[in-house]
Amino acid sequence: MNPGDRVRYVKGVLQIQGYGRLAFYGLPDDGHEGSREILLAFSWLLQKVKILEILLEKKRVKVGDHITICSCPHDASVQKCKDHSSSSKQEADIRFLQWLNGKLRFCWRSLHAAHLEECALLYKTIS
Repeated sequence: MNPGDRVRYVKGVLQIQGYGRLAFYGLPDDGHEGSREILLAFSWLLQKVKILEILLEKKRVKVGDHITICSCPHDASVQKCKDHSSSSKQEADIRFLQWLNGKLRFCWRSLHAAHLEECALLYKTIS
């Protein structure tokens, strides 16, 4: 599949999902322009599908559960510690994703507020 077909496929999927920003659909199919629009579409998709919330829900520690931390001595075999270190790595990755999601939401709200302010100012200049 060439890059143009991939771009058209992604545009079609986002259109089916309900993404309505016309500037995104006006991007060329070669994929060399519009990084801002692509990031906006990706953040909208993350918010709509709520994949980060689903991941956090699956990895959440429930009351009464215990988190296992690898406390093996350094000379122990790698196989004993492998499972524990990968689970702690996943926990760290999920917390990082949660932080990124919060940052993305903040940026999205700031962008939306700036857009509303721009619209209000344009309205004042036209009126």
